[in-house]
Amino acid sequence: MRVFPGFTRATLAAAALVCAGSAYAGEREKPDGRTPDGQTLYALNCSGCHGWDASGMPPQIPDLRDSLPRLLASAAGRDYALRVPGVAMSIAGEQQVQTILNWLLPALIPGGAQFAPFTLAEVAIARRSPLTDPMPARALLLDDGYALGEAAVVSDPSQNARPGAPP
Repeated sequence: MRVFPGFTRATLAAAALVCAGSAYAGEREKPDGRTPDGQTLYALNCSGCHGWDASGMPPQIPDLRDSLPRLLASAAGRDYALRVPGVAMSIAGEQQVQTILNWLLPALIPGGAQFAPFTLAEVAIARRSPLTDPMPARALLLDDGYALGEAAVVSDPSQNARPGAPP
């Protein structure tokens, strides 16, 4: 089990039990009116597979520290990241997914702060059409950002054009 430095397994287990109900609360706020932060939401929704440090278990579960910056370098990759089953079909709501990703980028992804934050509209649109078999698209996107043809990956047709390419 991957653990954040300074956290014991017992501490993490206790926190998971205390917070487990909030994972099913959709967009609910905490009793004090605040919404859970990105780190808490990542721990509840993502760390079980991707690990506490986003390292995953390659090749089956991607190391987000390596793959996410490369995916986010193109509109197609950005859209793909929102359409993988773990994101698109997560019990987390759109606002929670947005919070997780926008915390994850600068917190755990080397160079992640350089990417534009995800918008709520972007998350909502992309999650409407989840990828059922993401591995072929992933392989092509990480090999060459345009190899798949962005129309097959991007849910917003206005983003399908390659930069500098004729219309």
